[in-house]
Amino acid sequence: MEQGPEAVAAFLDRESRQVWARHRITGEPVFIAPGTAAEVRRTARAEWTCLVPECEELISTRGGSKRDHFFHVTAVEHPGSSKGANHLASKAMLARWAAQEASSDAVVVEGQSIKNVELELNRRPDVLVTWPTGQRLALEVEYKHFPAELWAAKQTDLDREEVTVTWLVGHTRVQLDPKFASAVRVPALGRTLAAADRHVLVINPVTRQIGTLAGDRRFTTRLKWESTAWLRVDELDACVLDPDRGLVTPTMRRIDAAIKGAARAAAGEAADERAIEEALEEEENRRRAAWLTSRARRLVHRVWGNSPRLLIDPSDNDWAIEAIPVYWHTVLYEALIYNRLGRDFALDDCWTALRVASIT
Repeated sequence: MEQGPEAVAAFLDRESRQVWARHRITGEPVFIAPGTAAEVRRTARAEWTCLVPECEELISTRGGSKRDHFFHVTAVEHPGSSKGANHLASKAMLARWAAQEASSDAVVVEGQSIKNVELELNRRPDVLVTWPTGQRLALEVEYKHFPAELWAAKQTDLDREEVTVTWLVGHTRVQLDPKFASAVRVPALGRTLAAADRHVLVINPVTRQIGTLAGDRRFTTRLKWESTAWLRVDELDACVLDPDRGLVTPTMRRIDAAIKGAARAAAGEAADERAIEEALEEEENRRRAAWLTSRARRLVHRVWGNSPRLLIDPSDNDWAIEAIPVYWHTVLYEALIYNRLGRDFALDDCWTALRVASIT
């Protein structure tokens, strides 16, 4: 199903709403679905708290004319900005989703350190999934500016530790491009990821959606170097968690399938071209072999030693005769001109001479 620009605009909406909380005892992330503020209000007051670490203030729910969300019962000022709140919400959302998607014996942890004493390495992915085999996957969310050199350093460290990484750009870092419907301006981290031949994903914890950037409006190519991209939005629940590839969206699969299809088509065209070239070369070799073993060639070499240029040079009508020029020219010379000075011949005599030599 194709999406309109309204879906993209709603996904990139910057209005901040606290829609994620955490269970006070278990620490499990909690999402407030639209229209459920009244239904979960009592539970929110008694059992849930906000995502900011060490915040113990009571929260409640609010609905009505605005998107249902959580709020503090008493005024609370948390350090940081909406970027920090979106980052916390994204981590909570991904942790809960990964725990649901991964096998039951996999371990999903927010903010767990990856350490290597020898390399003095201490990296802390936003969400780390560890399978029983020891294979690890990191989910990294970036709402702040993240320079290319810092990304490269972190990616190199995680590569060295054999940790697969999915990077997700925060939705507030992406802006609509007014020149095209469903198009956006590619943020700096997006350009870095595209240059590394990675899919560029965008996260919005309020809508529980993941956006995928493509290099064309039909979503058949990855983003490469372009400053403008097309954005398609998928529900997080429609995505899958792949141990080798990380978070995979339906749009990623669509793009990859299109790329593979194009590669197969190109390979088929190349194979067809090679087959044609080989057939032409084989036919050319057959025609040359016919000349080399012909009576006409023996005559020419007996009379002149080598074929005269007049017989070798192509003519305007070579395309219609299935023999190399020197062969059929020599056949006509032998049959109609050699030792026949002063005699006339007609066009039908030419065709007869070629048929006798088995030249089509």
